[in-house]
Amino acid sequence: MIEKGGRLRYFHTPDLRAKTLKPLIDRHVAVNTRHIVTDSAMVYPFALDETFKPKHRTVNHTIEWVSPEGFTTNAIESAFSLQRRGMIGSFHRVSIKHLHRYLSEFETRFNERQNPDRFSTLVGRMCRTKTMPYQKLIAEPAEKVN
Repeated sequence: MIEKGGRLRYFHTPDLRAKTLKPLIDRHVAVNTRHIVTDSAMVYPFALDETFKPKHRTVNHTIEWVSPEGFTTNAIESAFSLQRRGMIGSFHRVSIKHLHRYLSEFETRFNERQNPDRFSTLVGRMCRTKTMPYQKLIAEPAEKVN
């Protein structure tokens, strides 16, 4: 998700079903949002509640890059492009176990791209973060208890 002229948020989801996306949309999209712009994937009308449906605009990329009303998905596509190139060019292989960490890194890179002091900001954040022992990094994920 990306706010127009604002920040990017990546979420690692197990699938792209409406029941998975709806809670994310409800939690992270403000009720007073004027427009929600997506591609023409069929899941979005099912994932949006009645508050958001009238605000939903789509761009059908098989026909156009900009909707007749002037809406685009260029910002989120730019973020996806940078993330994909980074994954292929820098990391080569990404494990599902650590996917949320990779997404967090690319989210930060994108959101800080205009910050002229981003290196100092990054180092400051690193100094305030607890270190992760190597054994925890390579440990098998804990079993989920139902």
